[in-house]
Amino acid sequence: METPTPKSTNLVLILDFGSQYTHLITRRIRKLSIFSLCISGTSSLKTITDLNPKVIILSGGPHSVHSEDAPTFPQGFIEYVESNGIFVLGICYGLQLIVQKLGGVVDIGEKQEYGRMEIEVLKESGLYKSGGVGSKQSVWMSHGDEAVKLPEGFSVVAKSQQGSVAAIENPKRKFYGLQYHPEVTHSPEGMVTLSNFLLNVCGIVPEWKMEDVLEEEIKVIRQVVADDDHVICALSGGVDSTVAATLVHRAIGDRLHCVFVDNGLLRFKEQERVMQLFEKDLHLPVTCVDAVEKFLGELKGVVDPEKKRKIIGKEFITVFDEFATKLEKEIGKKPAFLVQGTLYPDVIESCPPPGSGRSHSHTIKSHHNVGGLPKDMKLKLIEPLKLLFKDEVRELGKILNVPEGFLKRHPFPGPGLAVRVLGDVTEGNALEILRQVDEIFIESIKEAGLYDSIWQAFAVFLPIRSVGVQGDQRTHSHVVALRAVTSQDGMTADCFRVSGPDFFASAKSSTDILFNPPSSEFSELIEEYGNKMTDISKRIMAIVLNCLGDGFVKKYYEPEFSNCHGYLRIINYSPPEVVKETEEIEGLGMHTDMSCITIVYQDQIGGLQAWSNGRLRSSEHRVILKRPVNRLSLAFFWCFEDDKVISAPDEIVGEGKPRLYKPFVCLDYLKFRQSSEIGKFEKVGFTAKDFAVKLSCAT
Repeated sequence: METPTPKSTNLVLILDFGSQYTHLITRRIRKLSIFSLCISGTSSLKTITDLNPKVIILSGGPHSVHSEDAPTFPQGFIEYVESNGIFVLGICYGLQLIVQKLGGVVDIGEKQEYGRMEIEVLKESGLYKSGGVGSKQSVWMSHGDEAVKLPEGFSVVAKSQQGSVAAIENPKRKFYGLQYHPEVTHSPEGMVTLSNFLLNVCGIVPEWKMEDVLEEEIKVIRQVVADDDHVICALSGGVDSTVAATLVHRAIGDRLHCVFVDNGLLRFKEQERVMQLFEKDLHLPVTCVDAVEKFLGELKGVVDPEKKRKIIGKEFITVFDEFATKLEKEIGKKPAFLVQGTLYPDVIESCPPPGSGRSHSHTIKSHHNVGGLPKDMKLKLIEPLKLLFKDEVRELGKILNVPEGFLKRHPFPGPGLAVRVLGDVTEGNALEILRQVDEIFIESIKEAGLYDSIWQAFAVFLPIRSVGVQGDQRTHSHVVALRAVTSQDGMTADCFRVSGPDFFASAKSSTDILFNPPSSEFSELIEEYGNKMTDISKRIMAIVLNCLGDGFVKKYYEPEFSNCHGYLRIINYSPPEVVKETEEIEGLGMHTDMSCITIVYQDQIGGLQAWSNGRLRSSEHRVILKRPVNRLSLAFFWCFEDDKVISAPDEIVGEGKPRLYKPFVCLDYLKFRQSSEIGKFEKVGFTAKDFAVKLSCAT
């Protein structure tokens, strides 16, 4: 069964030309209660016309419009949108495509614009209704080409600080363009601009609600599934299949038959937890099938994760076909459909054919619900969540009264632990080790109060061994990696910094490293000290901004520094075994800290020497041991978040003065520091200037 496209007179259709941000456009628009759908930018004109959109957005992309293989919309597209009164918005590459195809000129820009830039609104426009002429805003740009001559009838709405075109429009022909990415968080007012365009310019009424999605899906399922048809639902124990099962059960009642397959690749005590949820909380009968030997037998000797996915997908269908045959004998009719909890990101990751949204991307993985299905499958598919993102599925689950605690569970892949064991899953006791480590990891995160802040956390069994000490004995055993990431929709993810905002607050769970027996009093002091240092850091930054200029606190504190986080590090500098009483020993060589503010509490006065101190510059410093004893210090670092883009405001740079550093992302700088300082940190310090030089060389 094809997942229906909602019949909406307000559909916003996004043509994807390969931008890494395209999925964000879809999500941002849905947040406005407007349904949006993403398809390939090279889809046929018939595909587009069948969807009957009110608005079409042309996404950004990595290509130049001058490239031989540059993707473009289908022939007849311009005539179609103009004859049907469809609004068109081009973003970045999309703007350049509009300009080129309508008779303007796009050329290689004299000044390529990457990162955070400031634009100024030049004329009245529905795009910037709230700001007006002369208003300025910070945006995120990423382009090398630029529009140097606009098509007839178009006008420049906004320009960048470097004088290039930032926004264009032709209200009469209903074409608009933005030479920046309003969908990313680094364009703070981007959502306002998108809202202005869709609500004010296009006149769309925000009427798309998850309740409507539920009603539409139930209606379609009842239309497709005949009154005497029976349906099998494959339960994995995850949020997606659970919500899908609950939805279909509401549509067809007891004609839904849920089956849970124990394939030997499940989490710790997963089977009993899932059975309890469905039978006691959701009141849905579930049949549990033991297929451990079947799955592990097929996976024996298989190392390639892609092959594992294909095998698992095939075996699942085999099990479901067998279950369907058995069920047929009981009910006197063979089940016709199979329900799966496939999501929109699953389809995108599996790189479907043109018309499904990511034809310019390489396959990320074959999803077990998509690329892993055999062509001769006897059951027809029902995928009621196929157009939804993860957070939307959770919202739908709330409406369906799925327990909130279950909806917050971290995602677990259908192939299970098979893809978290890097190697043969049947070798030794890899699966059992991984289950236990994963359970300990998850429970530790919950105890620390971090579980809900992490989108997904899990352990990975690595195909290597390492030496260690257990008790008084040397060991040579397996290595397991721990991973924790944050995400909104499963499309992009950032590493979760365990030493981030809650590091000192969760110190109670790690004092055994410092004390034997653990000291709860010390944990409480650490927590209080960390909170005090955070308050002091905020005050210091407000004072610094106030010294830089009038109004800087109001203008820059909230957008630039409100998401900074602090973490503590207890440092023990040890001297060499042989050292004279009066000799100065370098405990740590010249370096600069990566944090915004560093506050050091130390047990010796004068041990930290600052070698230079400039205006708003990280001080280069070293650590000196003045006597042959260990020196302890408690360092508090107040840092930007990983995805923060650092770019000096124009007021700081000064009119007519050169910008010393290109805009850069904090996590990139952190990785640069980590890779550059291996074996050198004790003697050589690296600064943001070194990183900026590297950036310049790279471009």
